[in-house]
Amino acid sequence: MTQTAQTHDDYRERLGAAVTTFSRFIRDLCPEARLDTSFFHYDAEDALIDIIPPATLTEEQREALADKVAEKGMDILLNEGFLIAAGVEDPELANRRRPQRQLTWIRCQDDAWCKLDSVDLAHEYFNTMYGVYIIWVGGEEPQVVVYVGQGHIKERLAAHRKNPEIFLYGDILDTDLYVTWATVARQDCDAVEAYLADKWHPKVGERHPRTPHIAVNSPWE
Repeated sequence: MTQTAQTHDDYRERLGAAVTTFSRFIRDLCPEARLDTSFFHYDAEDALIDIIPPATLTEEQREALADKVAEKGMDILLNEGFLIAAGVEDPELANRRRPQRQLTWIRCQDDAWCKLDSVDLAHEYFNTMYGVYIIWVGGEEPQVVVYVGQGHIKERLAAHRKNPEIFLYGDILDTDLYVTWATVARQDCDAVEAYLADKWHPKVGERHPRTPHIAVNSPWE
């Protein structure tokens, strides 16, 4: 059982790194594009990246972007062994059917992501802050999502600071743990947490709500 868990963890970490590399490649080609990444398995695919370019791109430019993305996807498949499906959508059609609720994910000073071990939880700002939150390693883009949760942000983050299982991933990858949160109405927190957990497959914590999802934007979109 231990060997199986280690193999799965290795797969998730390598897949996360490959998706991050692919996402950065796409953003270099089209910085204004919106990326919606999912780690659901459909057929033989390891991950999906839906690319919604700005409306200013012509059809020819979208086709050129799609060709370069397809070439990169093949390179990743041949070199890394991951099938990451990435498609360029028509932005008008994508925005019409977009179900996402837009959350405001909080950053800290100088517009940098907050570090879990140093964010000032004693500040009065946190006294009534309630919503959902994500803890990850990887800086600007997640290398590994460690935890997805909800509740009174101050209390939950204070508890996580005492959890060695969460900090283990920072130690393994020799990096800081980052955190962000967003205000969500209490009656919607279960549905938002369930969506984020299904999308990002956090390493720690498995008992997420079983409820219809409310799709939201992720912090890195």
